[in-house]
Amino acid sequence: MFRYLSPSEHKMTLERVAGFEGDIRPAGRVALGILLGLHGLRCGEVCGLVVGDFDPGAGAIHVATLKKGRPRSIDVEIRLAFWISRLCTGQPKTAPIIRTGRGRRLHESQLQRRWRQLSKRWLGREVRFHCLRHTAAQRLYEATKDPFLVQRFLGHKSMASTSVYAESVSKLRDFMPKMPTNEAFQPVLFEAG
Repeated sequence: MFRYLSPSEHKMTLERVAGFEGDIRPAGRVALGILLGLHGLRCGEVCGLVVGDFDPGAGAIHVATLKKGRPRSIDVEIRLAFWISRLCTGQPKTAPIIRTGRGRRLHESQLQRRWRQLSKRWLGREVRFHCLRHTAAQRLYEATKDPFLVQRFLGHKSMASTSVYAESVSKLRDFMPKMPTNEAFQPVLFEAG
């Protein structure tokens, strides 16, 4: 089982989701949910977001994390903030951001099922929703090599939870000192004595 989207799958997913930009109908809300998954949110966190969690002035979403993690704020780009604002307009602070056509909170199983269907169609394989979170963490770690930043981004209390992402993109050997290049060096195999 793949735990991450490949770079080409990530690009394809973003392109497909972008086709729904600003759409507040059910398909657009699912697309927004997928995009928030690519921002490191768990499926339950996406489905649990309410209008009061969105701060349009700061362009951020406050996430009351799951699994005993730390609450965190996720910065979003202006286009995404506009899309979320459209969903929040005229809604009470307790209304779900990602909701069904009848205005009820979209259940995690509904979003997970829809993403699996779309991933099979778009990517040619069925992908779990949590893979989006892993992809966000992996990409952040690859860009920064800062496990503490990834820890804060994901809302993990312990570094042990975050270290999974660092281990997945590099081997310890990558951090060891390198021997200088020596053209005259000929490797010698050691013989058992």
